[in-house]
Amino acid sequence: MDKTIQAIKRRRLRIILSIGLLVLLTLAIRISDAVDLGAIADYVDDSGSIGVIVFGLVYFGLILIGVSTAALTVIAGTLFGIITAMVVVVASATLSAAAAFMIARHAKHLLYKKTVGTTSELGIVQRIDRAAKHNGFSAVAVMRLSFLPYIPVSYGAGFVRNLRFRDFIWATFVTNILRSFVFIFLGASFRESFPIFLVAIGVVVGYVLLSKKLRRKVISR
Repeated sequence: MDKTIQAIKRRRLRIILSIGLLVLLTLAIRISDAVDLGAIADYVDDSGSIGVIVFGLVYFGLILIGVSTAALTVIAGTLFGIITAMVVVVASATLSAAAAFMIARHAKHLLYKKTVGTTSELGIVQRIDRAAKHNGFSAVAVMRLSFLPYIPVSYGAGFVRNLRFRDFIWATFVTNILRSFVFIFLGASFRESFPIFLVAIGVVVGYVLLSKKLRRKVISR
């Protein structure tokens, strides 16, 4: 159990550092004229629905193989604006999670050892299993909001027999709306006034603090 907690803490530190670097990078871009965000956004707008579809497919594929898409989510906010980015990101992330769940559920004997190959990932499965006995929806929602790795949670949930797909997918969909908005708002703020950008930074910080509190709850279970 100690090894599991240490592994999750190390992963959490990497995520927080990554977000910190992302915020610094976005601040640098925001106050610099080196990147013409308006020109890039206009180019994407000219591509029409094809650009949106391609972005969604790339996003879906990257999540499914376990690549972090936080930076890509921010970029979506910059390129498409809040509404379109929310639709694309939430749909792609939710569908990739559903695919991972179903793959794990129907091929668990082949994938369990390969997918849940580390102590931390095994701990995720065990925590979902214990929590799902009481409330599957809240179990997945807390896992999602506590910055645990997105796709291992999706595969791990598929290995839990007493977790219903309906609870998993609704919890994933609802939390994806919140998670995605935080980073999409940050990306969209690049093209707004500086005060709005500072508000977006505050939203990201608030979300990180909330996830830290939720993570303590997950680890203590």
